[in-house]
Amino acid sequence: MVGLFRCRQIKDMSGNNYMRLTKKEEAWLARFRKPMEAAPKSLNKKISSYTIGDDWITMYDLNKYTTYFDKHPVSSNDIRDQGELVSGSDSVIGVVQFPFSVESTAG
Repeated sequence: MVGLFRCRQIKDMSGNNYMRLTKKEEAWLARFRKPMEAAPKSLNKKISSYTIGDDWITMYDLNKYTTYFDKHPVSSNDIRDQGELVSGSDSVIGVVQFPFSVESTAG
């Protein structure tokens, strides 16, 4: 993923060129990367996030979420998704919108 921010010529896993960034796009991605790299490492134990495949991620308080479900365990037949569980635990911090879609995958 780091290569995405460091070169204008984007290649797929087979090495084929499939996208070329403009200088403006490349500059935006470089500016986008800097605050992410500067974030305190301690945040990974305090904040988590999820997406459902839209152009935003929902950030939530990981400690509040975990504490809530320690007190209110989810049964194995509970069919709520992550978003519903986060909302149910009242741990949403906020939403970050992107200028492109953020795909949701598992695995």
